[in-house]
Amino acid sequence: MNLTEDQLRAVLTEAGDEIGPDRLRPLDLQVQRASRLGARDRTVRWRRSRWVQGLAAAAAVAAIAVAATAIATGPASHRGDGRAPSAVSPSATAHARGLPPYYVVIASKSITTVRDTRTGAVLATVHPPGGDQFSMAAPGAGSDSFLLVTANQIYDATGVYLLRFSPADRTTSLTRVPIPLTIYARTIAMSPAGTEVAVVSLFADKAGELVSRLQIYALSGRLIRQWQDQGILGAHGWSWAVSGYLAFSWDNDNNSIGGDGIRLIPAAAASGSVLRASRLVVPFSATDLGSFLLSGNGARIAADVVPGLFGAFEEFSTTTGKLTGRYWPGLGTVYWSNRTGSTLIVSVPSRNPRFPLGILTRGRFTPLPSPAEPWLVLAF
Repeated sequence: MNLTEDQLRAVLTEAGDEIGPDRLRPLDLQVQRASRLGARDRTVRWRRSRWVQGLAAAAAVAAIAVAATAIATGPASHRGDGRAPSAVSPSATAHARGLPPYYVVIASKSITTVRDTRTGAVLATVHPPGGDQFSMAAPGAGSDSFLLVTANQIYDATGVYLLRFSPADRTTSLTRVPIPLTIYARTIAMSPAGTEVAVVSLFADKAGELVSRLQIYALSGRLIRQWQDQGILGAHGWSWAVSGYLAFSWDNDNNSIGGDGIRLIPAAAASGSVLRASRLVVPFSATDLGSFLLSGNGARIAADVVPGLFGAFEEFSTTTGKLTGRYWPGLGTVYWSNRTGSTLIVSVPSRNPRFPLGILTRGRFTPLPSPAEPWLVLAF
């Protein structure tokens, strides 16, 4: 691909306007060492992390601009037929079936909105209780419910809430779920049945090593099971399928404990070691994996793989770990998968700032109307 100076300048300018720090994952996902997990150092770490994200965003603009241009103008699809994926008008999504009808957006100032998936219209606005802010979001058990986590000003988690949306009158209710979060809570998920909540926390053990703990709670707040090991769980994502399995990314943090990559754990496994209770399905280094989701039936993993300048959305079998499909465009985020993994909702760098979200199915990318403002978190 050859770009003139004017073309390259236009692409870089456009991408810089469209892609802010809040839309990009940090390029350096290495977690700070455990000796810095004190109260004062925790504040410094979070502030430094947000500053680094800004630098990472600026450094990534050029690479993403080139990748976006390549997606639009040149690279052939890797799906086997040599054809590039197509993008069609959002009006075509009116005929899409099986998509979640709503999603939530945590935007700047931590205001959460419930939106229509097909039109992007704001259906309801939810404000965090007290003086806290929303910091995490996850799908609930139904299409009209979501989990929200609040945090204080230094991003220590303070509470879990179940958000319910009523489509009939566009009202919402926010109910506190009595799950005891620690200040080290990193991410959260709800079981497909809506009866349990899983929480991942990262903390330091007595030897100063980073330890990840995965806990499953009943909605009453009762602890049901927990697993832990030295290493970093869930930095690249995790999901809970109706098959009864949780998929999560694992980084051994240079401790040589367990292989890096995507692992599966049965939600009903006995408490104990994360690594003994789970199995490595798709090995990856930390720099090669962007985000991923487990399909509803637990048979496929859809991942945003970033081994180099150009990324790709790839599909893997959870039985064999083998690559079963590869689709452009890449360098994005996987937000939702249908039951079989054949249809995804993803975000990609787009030359049109109105359509960074889209449906990816059979190598075909269909844009969705997207929030105009930068977002921190999306959950379908």
